[in-house]
Amino acid sequence: MIKVIMFDLLGVLVSYDRVAHFGHMSKELGVGESRLAEVLVPLWELVDCGTLTSQEMKRIATAKLVVSRYKLDKVVNFRMFRVNRELEALMKRLRKRYDIVLLTNISRGAYLLAARNGLDRGAYRKAFVSGYMKCRKPQPEAYRYALDRMRISPDEAVFVDDNANNVNGAKALGINAIRFTGNAQLSKDLSRCGVIL
Repeated sequence: MIKVIMFDLLGVLVSYDRVAHFGHMSKELGVGESRLAEVLVPLWELVDCGTLTSQEMKRIATAKLVVSRYKLDKVVNFRMFRVNRELEALMKRLRKRYDIVLLTNISRGAYLLAARNGLDRGAYRKAFVSGYMKCRKPQPEAYRYALDRMRISPDEAVFVDDNANNVNGAKALGINAIRFTGNAQLSKDLSRCGVIL
């Protein structure tokens, strides 16, 4: 019996336009998008895991990119988040019958930024954020962390993510996992997993 439905944040509940963000950063900093990705993506992954602070990331990035800290702060914090309101409404309906949680690879600061930019905390009970957990999906520890905190076995959970590697990581542990491709398909997939809509 399903007790908990776990949703990813970026790419599922909140869209993040990475192409537009990198385009904006490139224009503002005068640095090519490929160079930005080469420097920032590995640093963001360390921040997402909580092994590097945002301040340390910015110090390293300014040195590698040869840009001012002020400019970097301005563009890195300019995130293009848009909440999927239809999914948020579905989560609120599901919350009447199931525990709804987030399991997401995101830094503490980025989660707080998303929360301040319109994310409705009433749609979910808890957020398991990689920046706090010190591990990321698809590492088994990330899923186990959420399962342990919710006091459930893998077969009592459904996990929804847009990233195939993360979906496969959940499936490897026996969690019912759905690859998110859109709201309409999600409802069908949830029903197939035994979730009552």
